Amino acid sequence: MQTIFEKSDISKSGEFWTPTTEAKEKLTKSLVYQGVLWELIQPGLIKKRNILVSGKALFVLKKDLSVAKKMVNLEWKIVEPFVETCNERSRYGLRILYKSHGFDFYAESSEDLDHWVENLSKIAIMTNVEDDYEFAKVIGRGGFAKIYLAKNIETQQDFAIKSIEKSQVVNFPSNFAQLVSEIKIMRSLDHPNVVKLHKVYESETHIHLVLDYLAGGDLMKRLKLKSFYPEELAAKLVYKLLQVLSYLHSMGITHRDIKLENIVLLSKSNDIEFKLIDFGLSCENTESMKLRCGSPGYVAPEILMKQPYTSKVDIYSAGILLYTLLSGVFPYCEIGWNQKSIAKSKDFRLFFEDEQWSHVSRAAIQMVIWMTDPNPSCRISIEDALTSKWISSFITGIKINDIHRNSKLRIGKTRGEISRVKTCHTERDLALINERSKESPATDKSPNSREEHNRNKQIELKEAQTPKYNASIRRKSLHILKDLRKFENN
Repeated sequence: MQTIFEKSDISKSGEFWTPTTEAKEKLTKSLVYQGVLWELIQPGLIKKRNILVSGKALFVLKKDLSVAKKMVNLEWKIVEPFVETCNERSRYGLRILYKSHGFDFYAESSEDLDHWVENLSKIAIMTNVEDDYEFAKVIGRGGFAKIYLAKNIETQQDFAIKSIEKSQVVNFPSNFAQLVSEIKIMRSLDHPNVVKLHKVYESETHIHLVLDYLAGGDLMKRLKLKSFYPEELAAKLVYKLLQVLSYLHSMGITHRDIKLENIVLLSKSNDIEFKLIDFGLSCENTESMKLRCGSPGYVAPEILMKQPYTSKVDIYSAGILLYTLLSGVFPYCEIGWNQKSIAKSKDFRLFFEDEQWSHVSRAAIQMVIWMTDPNPSCRISIEDALTSKWISSFITGIKINDIHRNSKLRIGKTRGEISRVKTCHTERDLALINERSKESPATDKSPNSREEHNRNKQIELKEAQTPKYNASIRRKSLHILKDLRKFENN
């Protein structure tokens, strides 16, 4: 079988083996596995090879074991284990496919072959997924893929397998590029709150990604059950999410699709332990990312405005997620809401209705404001968010960072009027705020303490003693949010 990933193979020489003089000491710094294999040179002739797998390549060492003499890049190559009988004895081997040719290696035992296959599967493409996993049922659908609950035949451990139709990948270059990027990025990640890609299989009709199975369901479904998240739970969950984003950004990766559906909980009994999934829209950071992508409602203004953007788009999306957790209402659920019309009007204000926000503290609302600032240069950084007063009040052991932002919370004069927020104000906005402040009772402007200084920088949000919730609005909002579809519009 010829792999669809062949054109992604970066082997420069055009040959299977590439000469090298890499020192073993250097290779062991990124060691994956090492041992002995017997290479088939020609029919009837095999040679013992001391093999070291490092990074994404397999190296053959010289006899003195100090230096490698040749290597093969395993990324995007198919590895097939096999068993053959010779003189009534079983021989256990593996075949590495390259340009429709097979290069055979033999292990010293069945157990030894299992170790080789297990480690090579972290880098290469495997075949015959049915030999290793028993498919149980479909547990999800999306785009051109189905998600199956499957059980590892040997260990009986549950996994989620994302099965992608090859016809939808081969015939559409953008889909192929997205799949290649998703696999590369997921294989580079190792974080407790990021779903793990264990293996990649290819058959004649499908590509199969073997992933962690998460039994708790996504955050959208959990929010429907809870109606809203109390501040402590919301803070702890967002703290973990910000830690994940900090890790991704340190790895040079932007997720670009942070939303409720892509936060999947580990169990039905815990509301904050999760893993981040779906790296199909993720990308490696560049100085000027421009592709318009994401999920409606979560997309940062700079993407909608067709401007170059940075990894701060993930912070904006996380802020929208926090808004929805705290209130139980998606911010953009009005009838006739259209993301393009918002981009055209350049009005990215959020709404804070008394009924949904009466139970939420001013500090929590301020965090939403900072995270969803339409100006990315004013948007709070992950480092500042992680050490903010609101987060720190629920997470022990954090050094509090007292943050000040040029943000104003504008409240309507009457209880029924909708509260609005807009940050990094223009001169017109600041003039309006000043005008409203003149209409309000005078306050002590003596900045004798940090608390007074903060109070002078924003209008106090009146907090109700007894919260009231409008369940019908929440259900409608979440229903609309669920029906929104991803878009990718160049």
